[in-house]
This record gives sequence, structure tokens and C-alpha cells, in this order.
Amino acid sequence: VGALLLEQNDEWAVQRSRYMTLETIATMSDDPLISLPAAS
Repeated sequence: VGALLLEQNDEWAVQRSRYMTLETIATMSDDPLISLPAAS
């Protein structure tokens, strides 16, 4: 059970960092064609 929780926690960390990266890209871009897919 501990290994399963650790694996799930790793997946959450990866998803969170990916989301933050897309948010950063979206805020740096003024082009709606670039910021739209990143926001979704």
C-alpha cells in the first residue's frame, strides 16, 4: 500500500509541475493562439 501511495504522489507532483509550466507559458505569451491551448 505504501508503494502505491508513493507512486500516486509522484504522479500528482508531475501533473502539478506540468500544469504550472503551462500556466507560466500562458502568462508570458500575448498571442491567444499560444495561450489558449496552454490554459485548457
